[in-house]
Amino acid sequence: RGLGDVYKRQITDKPEWKQQLSIIKEKLNSYIGTGQYANLTDRKTTIDISSHFIVFDTSGLSEDEDLQSLAVYIISTFLTKKFKQNKKKHRRQILAIDETWSLARFDAGIKFLLNLAKRSRHMGLLCIFASQQINDFLGNADASQVLKAAECQIFFKQSKTDLEALAALFDLNISERGI
Repeated sequence: RGLGDVYKRQITDKPEWKQQLSIIKEKLNSYIGTGQYANLTDRKTTIDISSHFIVFDTSGLSEDEDLQSLAVYIISTFLTKKFKQNKKKHRRQILAIDETWSLARFDAGIKFLLNLAKRSRHMGLLCIFASQQINDFLGNADASQVLKAAECQIFFKQSKTDLEALAALFDLNISERGI
């Protein structure tokens, strides 16, 4: 049952709440019924939460920052709960995020990545952040902190421009740059 149905039932059951409920409904309009974000927030999930392998494909989401932030919130809330449950069960966990640069484009994504980089070990989690767009991290002070906070970094061949920025960020010496 969607939030829109709950709203209609509440107005029928409690007519004295109509004004307050109308204000709430107006604020939630984008997230319920046929609203812009309702497919994410006002529908039954198709995710099998008992599965040991879950894939979130966000490639079809529009570039709208509010929608992207909402998706990150929903996914990160789900994952954090799952990570804590698995740690209590002493299960090894791996989270792989491909095209990580897409999360580094907006504030909620950076906060999610930074939280993972700093806390993953405490959640019994191995994080893999994969990206071909290293400049999206290096050109953003907050996003570059994700790189610095990660327990392990592996960089494949870099352009000279990117290499200089990485060398500055990680204080690499000449021989480290060569490797």
